Amino acid sequence: MNTQMKINSYSTHTELVMNHSVANVLNPSFFENFSESIHKIDDRANLIITGNGRFFSSGLDLFHINDFNHNEIIEFMAHFEYMLQSVIDRNGKTIASVNGHTVAGGFILASACDKVYCESGNYKLGMNEEKLGIKLPSLPQAIIQCTFGDDMNKILCNDDFYIAQEMNQFGHFTTQKITFEDITKDKNRLERIQLFMNTQREKQMDIFLNSWFSEKSITARNTAVESLKKR
Repeated sequence: MNTQMKINSYSTHTELVMNHSVANVLNPSFFENFSESIHKIDDRANLIITGNGRFFSSGLDLFHINDFNHNEIIEFMAHFEYMLQSVIDRNGKTIASVNGHTVAGGFILASACDKVYCESGNYKLGMNEEKLGIKLPSLPQAIIQCTFGDDMNKILCNDDFYIAQEMNQFGHFTTQKITFEDITKDKNRLERIQLFMNTQREKQMDIFLNSWFSEKSITARNTAVESLKKR
């Protein structure tokens, strides 16, 4: 039985509470548990995905993947993208209810949902891949590009993370209480994500791989891992 993801059923919607680890780091165990859980939920049901109170998700498990070879990182990203696709493909509306740090891969997971509600609190949101010298894999790039449009660089190239209130400038995120009646599935966004994947998937994956194995990225990731070890 999966005890790391909790499914709560209500009359109006279903809730998926992610509690895989303290920081909800994204690794093969998380992918398996998340996918197992979301496939138990009626595809037509309205769904809220939320975190454990301190973290929505801190992103990819750098300890796990930092030393991966070419084939291993490709396989890992395929599992990450499969999880993201399972959110995008849902027929029911999906809201990410962010209640803690939501960064990097965790930010991409939230952005894959139809709307992101940011609860009040002192936590960070955004991306840090540029600082690590990393370009995004195919589906994450498609999600960020098609969700934020002309504001994409404000997400990818921002010098620091955002706080909840600052995310109101991006229409996909809100700190205002919302219901499922308040949102609609943005079919245009979903079609643009699919078009990107149909036409640019291989090219974007090559861009990601070249950046991942660059000297700049390796140095930055090693520094980040050492910093994390000291916490």
